[in-house]
Amino acid sequence: MRLVLIFILMALTIGSAFSAVPITVQVHDEATVAGDNVLMGEIAEVQGKLHDASVCTSPMPGMTRKISRDQVIIAIRRAGVPDGSIKLICPKSISITRASQTVSGHTLFECAKDALSENDTFQGKVEFQPVRLPADQCVPVGNLELRAKNGAARVRKGYNGMPVEIVIAGKVYRTVHVTVTAKILIPVLVATKSITCASELCADNTAVEDRDVTNAPDDFVTADQIPDRAIAAVAISEGAIIRKRWITKPPAIHSGDSVSVVVENGRIRVSSKGIAAQNGRIGDRIKVKLTGDASAVSGIVAAPGIVKIVIASGS
Repeated sequence: MRLVLIFILMALTIGSAFSAVPITVQVHDEATVAGDNVLMGEIAEVQGKLHDASVCTSPMPGMTRKISRDQVIIAIRRAGVPDGSIKLICPKSISITRASQTVSGHTLFECAKDALSENDTFQGKVEFQPVRLPADQCVPVGNLELRAKNGAARVRKGYNGMPVEIVIAGKVYRTVHVTVTAKILIPVLVATKSITCASELCADNTAVEDRDVTNAPDDFVTADQIPDRAIAAVAISEGAIIRKRWITKPPAIHSGDSVSVVVENGRIRVSSKGIAAQNGRIGDRIKVKLTGDASAVSGIVAAPGIVKIVIASGS
């Protein structure tokens, strides 16, 4: 019986001696980490529960921070590991760098440009240009995706703001606002030489050209809006994009023209001759001197050479 007790005592003593052997934890001078928190297994040769123990927060992507030996000891204690159970080999200072990837400003612009192009409803050619390329973005490593929030802005001439989300591993990491200029090139009617007021627009003084209308008023005359006959309502300078308000239809009747004056009263219709005292386009009211009468009457230009006077029944 005594011999059995001796063997048990020896076994307990040997087991205690083996369990008292401390585990070696060797910390590197420098390390690169990927996540938001620095783990013990990323900066040291260690196994077991200490491997996933958090030491501190990571620096920003692409940045470096230093931690001390004391911070490592605190992290070990926080993990519930007794001081005497490990042998710590650790420098006084550890340099930790956060792994990163870069999203260029040009890549962000291209993403915004593609989203705007999908919503382009302008006629003619549209050129998208950056007002200023956004700064390159240093972001964490991981599966990278760019998402333009193309519902946030309607495409319009000139400046367009487009938020672009930088998504890492399925989560939005940062939103960058990209400002893009939409330059609109449309075939429009242009004065190839100076055009005086009341001059007719023709192939000799106008032409259709592709012009940048980004900052032009919206009433420019496009290639499919050129009237059959038109005259300048104002003087138009050479090279100007012709606006709708600058042109008008030529008079159907000129002052001094012989005209037919038609007087209508219900079913009664009487015609007479006269001389136009004013220029007038169709629909204009002008004065006419009737033949053999010094006084003038007023009527509506109904067609070239015809002025109509309508007298309401009962007048």
